[in-house]
Amino acid sequence: MNIPHFKLSYGKRFRPARDWAVILVIGLLCLVASVGWNLWLFGQVAGGAVLGSHPAPPTTGIDQSELDKLSKIFTDRSSEFTKYEDGSYRFIDPSK
Repeated sequence: MNIPHFKLSYGKRFRPARDWAVILVIGLLCLVASVGWNLWLFGQVAGGAVLGSHPAPPTTGIDQSELDKLSKIFTDRSSEFTKYEDGSYRFIDPSK
């Protein structure tokens, strides 16, 4: 069984005008496709659709222990912040 061999060649003459025309046409087609896609998506969102949303999982209630942990984190941060402001922490420059 003979498998055909395709050889890609540019040709004997350079044609930069043709090459630039091909590049510009491909670029313009990509730009038109992008603008069209974005206009379609904008129309969907403006019409009230929410793209990419999943239904929210059912909530089981608020865990008070997690809220207490979070409150403790913010309290610790606040106490550290006041230590920096009132001068409890002293910085000694090791280069001196």
